[in-house]
Amino acid sequence: MRTIFFSEVKKNYLAFLMILPAFLFLLTFVVHSLFWAFRLSFYEVSLLNLAAKKFILFENYKEFFQDPVFFTSFKASFYFVVGSCSLQLIFGLLIAILVNQKWVRGKTLFSLVFMIPWISSVVVVAYSWMFMYDPRVSLFNIFLRRLGLSPPPWLADTGWAMPSVIISDIWWGTSLTFLIQSSGIQSIPPSLHEVALVDGASWRQQHLYITLPLLKPFILLNLILITVYTFNNFGVILILTNGGPLHVTEIFSLFTYHKAFTYNKVGYASSLTVLMFGINLCLVAMYIRMFRGRGSK
Repeated sequence: MRTIFFSEVKKNYLAFLMILPAFLFLLTFVVHSLFWAFRLSFYEVSLLNLAAKKFILFENYKEFFQDPVFFTSFKASFYFVVGSCSLQLIFGLLIAILVNQKWVRGKTLFSLVFMIPWISSVVVVAYSWMFMYDPRVSLFNIFLRRLGLSPPPWLADTGWAMPSVIISDIWWGTSLTFLIQSSGIQSIPPSLHEVALVDGASWRQQHLYITLPLLKPFILLNLILITVYTFNNFGVILILTNGGPLHVTEIFSLFTYHKAFTYNKVGYASSLTVLMFGINLCLVAMYIRMFRGRGSK
């Protein structure tokens, strides 16, 4: 194995040389930060004085089971990640299939416009949706009032807060799914669909038995990226609800942020970060195993 690795490096030394800066960047900032967080998770640390650390071993990890908000944040993260990622994948894939049909015109222009949400900053996205949910000037509320319906308090009600932030995240993240799946669709040889059409396959059958199986690597990459990003991202929720009302939108990443910078519990927040890293690894491993299993069948 070692001989094969070094022979590949020797054969493709220029390619390895090109990725070396990115590798060193990850090693310096990501791996070092993870190691530092793991080390701090065994200490009681104050944000005001990081040097004054008290070694408490596994006490921060034991606090998981004593903190009621910990389990609430896990539940909120589950709803947020499952709801947002599943709909991002479905909408992005369907739009990519429709846009990449031969008869569709203006594909480049549509793709450029459709990518605007993804390239927008967190603050722009959050305040745009705060305007959409505003009780006085919300476009949703105006539309519902014209239909004779009473608009709900989108971000202030425990039943509507989570669906509201999921909708905003879907709007933001579907662009990435569209980009990845469009790349995958364009890599499929048109001759495969042409042969299937000659054999009498319908439009649905072509995409069910040709497009989707060939898109598996792209769907896997897509799921990994949007799941990890959605699980770790909290900027939009921080601005829209700050985890409220009653912690129903306080997802795990936002819960960790609050523990570190609101409650000044850096050691506890570090242990939560280590747990988040472990969850991310498990999710990625689960996706890879699931798609490999399907591929072998």
